[in-house]
Amino acid sequence: QWVDAFVLSGRDELYEYLKSRNADCRKFWFPLHTQRPYLLDDEDFKSSIDVSKHSLWLPSSLNLSEEDVRQVAGFINEWAM
Repeated sequence: QWVDAFVLSGRDELYEYLKSRNADCRKFWFPLHTQRPYLLDDEDFKSSIDVSKHSLWLPSSLNLSEEDVRQVAGFINEWAM
């Protein structure tokens, strides 16, 4: 189970902010067309490139408590202010 977040601006800053607070998030994988054996031109996949550069996965697990989720949401609110 993954929780995707699309960040209009500052994705890398949010990533670093969450990591500094031990909220384990991950940047999106590179689009499939950029990996072997599927290499194709980025021009044909502009949306995939854009989404990849602006997205990350928030901490997610079946073991997260409601308090964990609230804490991560609080970190995101702090960062956005």
